Amino acid sequence: MKKILTLLFILSALLFSCKQVEQKHIDKAKVDYLRKGFKEPPLEARPRALWDWVDGNFSLDEITHEMEEAKAKGMGGFDIWDVRKVMDEDNIVPVGPAFMSDAYLKGIVHAINEAERLDLDLGLIVASGWNAGGPWTKPEHQTMGLFSTSINIKGPETIDLKMEFPELPKEFDIYGRKNKTFIPKNENGLPKYYREVRVIAIPTFKDSVVLKKSMILDISDKMDKNGNIKWKAPKGNWKISRYVCTNTGQAMISSAPNSKGPMIDHFNPEATVDHINFFIDKLEEKLGKPIGESGLKYFYTD
Repeated sequence: MKKILTLLFILSALLFSCKQVEQKHIDKAKVDYLRKGFKEPPLEARPRALWDWVDGNFSLDEITHEMEEAKAKGMGGFDIWDVRKVMDEDNIVPVGPAFMSDAYLKGIVHAINEAERLDLDLGLIVASGWNAGGPWTKPEHQTMGLFSTSINIKGPETIDLKMEFPELPKEFDIYGRKNKTFIPKNENGLPKYYREVRVIAIPTFKDSVVLKKSMILDISDKMDKNGNIKWKAPKGNWKISRYVCTNTGQAMISSAPNSKGPMIDHFNPEATVDHINFFIDKLEEKLGKPIGESGLKYFYTD
């Protein structure tokens, strides 16, 4: 029995020693891997930078030079960003082509091919400035607002009147600058996209009276497509309001001079899908292959 116990003890000691040796090899491999990673970090651990193509200005030679310098200095890549200059008192930076135009695509495709050659990660901010959007954004995909126009009448009487289309904003303020709105319109002067929401009649009182929901009348069916209303109004004073959903005309912020355009409607998933597909289609047409097989790794949007 003692011999068996002694043998088991020896075997346990040998197994323990083997595991210690094996663990030392594993630990050493981990340390060596970590040490090598500090000396030569993998691409995903290297620093990147926003690559501002200020006012749409770029040159193919400079793109190559800057990317080669980035590679030589240990960077991991860039995110191309078309954006308006903040300060250029002597007007040194010339204005470049419109973002995503054929001339601009030539620069992006060149950068993508260079990223592939140099093994750099390249991203593209899918807008000039921010947020998402651009001149290609369809009216039904632009930012939306609720606008109204009202008129007061007195009943009882049968009214026959025209409710004018609500007045829309002509400009908006961005950081203290007045900007013209982007609201595409038809030849009749109305927005290319709009949707009638409701026409309601609300009783008005001289005295303070609690307004109940049941007092508010939906008379949407009394108005035709031209805004004409025919309605037999009950006794009392009434405020008739027409509500319309249409574009706010909100433009992109800090877009380059030749790249101004409207924002997309961020509450509409179709607008986002259409926006992303625009970039995929344009880039793949110029690249001659799928984006996934190119040097462009991702899109970035604010």
